[in-house]
Amino acid sequence: MQINWLGEFFVKFVQPHSYLWEELWTNAITMDAAKYITFGAWIIYWLSFFLIKKSRDSFQILQTQDSSAIDPKSKKPLIWVVVLHFVLYSFLWQEIGGLKDIPALSNSFYPAAFAIGIILLAGGVIFSIISRYYLGPSWSFLTITSVNRPFIKEGPYKFIRHPIYLGLFVIWLGVSLVFFNWIGLVSAFTVLLPLLYHRAKIEEENLINTFGIEYQNHISSTGLMFPKIF
Repeated sequence: MQINWLGEFFVKFVQPHSYLWEELWTNAITMDAAKYITFGAWIIYWLSFFLIKKSRDSFQILQTQDSSAIDPKSKKPLIWVVVLHFVLYSFLWQEIGGLKDIPALSNSFYPAAFAIGIILLAGGVIFSIISRYYLGPSWSFLTITSVNRPFIKEGPYKFIRHPIYLGLFVIWLGVSLVFFNWIGLVSAFTVLLPLLYHRAKIEEENLINTFGIEYQNHISSTGLMFPKIF
């Protein structure tokens, strides 16, 4: 009996993955875990946006800004992005479009998909919060351009002109992988990304009209939502 116990201990000590990995993933990778993790991530995301230092200044600027500086065209894509998140998250929550019930896929790919999803989800949230911090009082729900509200060129904005949108996209990819849901993955590229791109282009047009050659020079050295490779 003692020999068996020592032998079992030796196997676990030499090969910890033989029990740690199995216990971790068989017990932790569930739809309930996916729901708690992703819901908590969204709470952190939005709370941080409103709790970041100087966030109150952004509301003051929004209220005192000339209404002509607010582009109403930016409202529609924003509404659709919000609606999309609610609709898709309801699909995920109800496990519609999930791949976890297909044994061949679940056994082979779900643990890796879950792990990658957690990394993307955490990375997207952190990256968005950092981008929000650098944006400071210039952040608002609607597109506002004014010479009194200079565009940001520090932090992530050195490389990407709309890093928060990239963060949202990465977060949604992470959520879709955590839920192992094909609807989330497909819609991230076919619906969410085009909507974010459309809103970004509206902002680009206004910024070019406001800052002219200065912003055009910034465009030449940065990417819209993804870093420039060449």
